Amino acid sequence: MSPVRIAEELNARGVSGPRGRPWQGTAIRGHRNRGSGILNNQAYIGLIVFNRIAYRKNPAT
Repeated sequence: MSPVRIAEELNARGVSGPRGRPWQGTAIRGHRNRGSGILNNQAYIGLIVFNRIAYRKNPAT
């Protein structure tokens, strides 16, 4: 199934999505390079990765 179809199926079954909102295909698919989304998140296969994402703030803004 595609991520969009998985999201539709979860919504049809009444499974609440992230933050209590309906599921979207992007929540399933995520972003491959960032490792986000259910299909790309290494935590779902039992692998814990620290410092996976770094956010940098510009002190001038």
